Amino acid sequence: MSRIDVARRRFQGVLVLVILCGAGLVHAAAGPAGQWVLVTPPDFRPALAPLIEHRQAEGFKVVVLETAEVLSQGQMHQRDGTALQARLKELVQHYRGRSCLLLAGIGGTAGLTNAENAVVPALRGAIGRMKGEASDSGYGLPGKDGMPTVPVGRFPARTVGELCAMVQKTLGVS
Repeated sequence: MSRIDVARRRFQGVLVLVILCGAGLVHAAAGPAGQWVLVTPPDFRPALAPLIEHRQAEGFKVVVLETAEVLSQGQMHQRDGTALQARLKELVQHYRGRSCLLLAGIGGTAGLTNAENAVVPALRGAIGRMKGEASDSGYGLPGKDGMPTVPVGRFPARTVGELCAMVQKTLGVS
């Protein structure tokens, strides 16, 4: 399977998650829709504005974390998301209600010329066949049973153009 096919399948899975979060089906309680946390490189934030506005209109408390705010330059080059994971844990623990997370950007830098501008680093898997491999599962803040406590999705965009297409598809805009 090519990288494009893998990215396309991941995007389809993320799209389902984003739609469910947006429709309010991921959280059980009535009332506020919950907290929607977006992690993005600074260069991508303008392209995400329509989605941010849409989530706010749906009643979500929107928190935008730019990678430059959370990750030091050394961490960006090491592709280490542990500082980001700690910040997400803090946000989720201090919020009373359901949280959802969207990572907007690629998880690695191999072979890309604009990698520094498009990376939201993946963590290293800790269980089974994913042990040591790049994975976003740690951002789901697994509980004692290993199951995620926060739904996590990723828009694996390498460029602003790719991200715009993903946002438009999510919003149903052609």
